[in-house]
Amino acid sequence: MVDAIVVYSTRSGSTGRMAKAVAEGLAEGGLDVRVYDLRRNIVEDFKEELEASKAIVVGTPTHDYMPAYEVNVLLSKMEELNVKGKIGAVFGSYGWSGEAVYEVQRRMKSLGFEVVAGPLRIIEDPDEDGLRKCRELGLAVAKRVKGG
Repeated sequence: MVDAIVVYSTRSGSTGRMAKAVAEGLAEGGLDVRVYDLRRNIVEDFKEELEASKAIVVGTPTHDYMPAYEVNVLLSKMEELNVKGKIGAVFGSYGWSGEAVYEVQRRMKSLGFEVVAGPLRIIEDPDEDGLRKCRELGLAVAKRVKGG
């Protein structure tokens, strides 16, 4: 069974690099992890895993002050699924303003997620320190899933 899902959208690749590092942290924390790029996978491809997983971590870039279109579709689809009580977290990259992660976190809370950390925002491409923060986010989610 999948313990955690990292699902993200990326345009330039920055949020994708963040997703990989978050997944590394989740795996280091002892969780079975799946990663889905919403530009390559539709929600129906992994809907059952979304419902069965213990944690869902969502990544989005900020474009025109908003989350990526694919992430908005994901959040709308999750309204139809049993996600209440799951562990959640949000991360994303941005060039100017970076408010998309706050909107995604607000929507996840309204769906009943237990959000374990404030959203992680990194301007433009993550450097080594930024990737470390992504791994730490994954570890924090894993710790919460394991009961810590």
